[in-house]
Amino acid sequence: MTSDESLSAFLKKRRDRPTNHLVIGNKAGDADSIVSALAAAYLDDATPVVSIRQKDLRTQRPETMLLFKMAGLEISDLWFADQLDFLAAEPVSVTLVDHNRLDAPVLEQGSHVVKTIYDHHMDEGHHKDSATIRNIAFSDKGEPTVASTCTLMVERMERTKWPADLSLLLLGVILIDSVNMSPNAGKVTPRDEAAVEKLLKATNWQELNLDASICIDSPAQPSTSHLFNALQNAKFDPLFWNSLSVEDALRLDFKLFQAGVEAFGISSVLISAQNFLDKEHAIGSIEAFMERTQIRCFVIMFAYAKNSATPLTRELLLCGKDSSNVYAWLETEGSLQLSCREQLLDSCGQPVIVLYQGNAKASRKLVAPILIQYFQTRM
Repeated sequence: MTSDESLSAFLKKRRDRPTNHLVIGNKAGDADSIVSALAAAYLDDATPVVSIRQKDLRTQRPETMLLFKMAGLEISDLWFADQLDFLAAEPVSVTLVDHNRLDAPVLEQGSHVVKTIYDHHMDEGHHKDSATIRNIAFSDKGEPTVASTCTLMVERMERTKWPADLSLLLLGVILIDSVNMSPNAGKVTPRDEAAVEKLLKATNWQELNLDASICIDSPAQPSTSHLFNALQNAKFDPLFWNSLSVEDALRLDFKLFQAGVEAFGISSVLISAQNFLDKEHAIGSIEAFMERTQIRCFVIMFAYAKNSATPLTRELLLCGKDSSNVYAWLETEGSLQLSCREQLLDSCGQPVIVLYQGNAKASRKLVAPILIQYFQTRM
């Protein structure tokens, strides 16, 4: 990319002329995975790949779609995970963002080499022989040191002025992942704060035709609070979540984890456990999802707020053969502050346990390492 090239122009160029260096986020394809892939590709003149299908982006990522609309980006200018037929026979170099273990089936089958990793999750130890750049913002204390992979992208950008469309995407995702930079949410770090300040100062925001409701405090730059609220409203809209089938809700933000020979999954769902379980054939659909993803232990993390003025409520649902033992482990570990709300049975008579999570700051990034430790003790 040239020094004054917009992200939009760069994406059009890469759609027409893809390279053999791909950048891809994790299989869940949330806003951080998608936008950090676009940013890393822009910085390295590589080809970004959206790690979900185009249909899923349009129907399952309302906050990302809103960001793209604000930035003036065209979905038709993007490459998606199910469109990689342009790959040549020779090996392709891969940059991973927002995960550190290649999980894209289409890339796992070829002789593709992971050269670079930018992430903020626990290091699973993969690709150590090939990944010469390994920027994983996760401390030895078991906590991420940034709220968003997009913060790592801002730290890489050394230019004095950045394209406004890229800046808006990065800013929006950092605000989403840090919960509007709120210390009470327990996610924001000084690195995220520095990244937001850097973006606001180094961008000519008047390059974008932003809605007045976003630039309400100053016409020269977006209001972080108003931008966050617009994106959060799109992401947490109960009408959107209630319209999804159980299958679609579970796969919208699903991540697979490996602990030795054991695999388990965690899905994030942004409505209450009760509303979710009220969906048609909920328990049966959960079982079918577990069978399709080949996991024996499944955790569904529910997060929701009654309105913008109320704090976030978190709940957990444990399903599978080990659910009772997993609950006992989590309760003994103690950091999630769990209390049992309801116990159901699946079709095989195995318990499905619904829990209230008192520690609302504990997201999947903190829950997954605890579960990995549980499975490792059983090996």
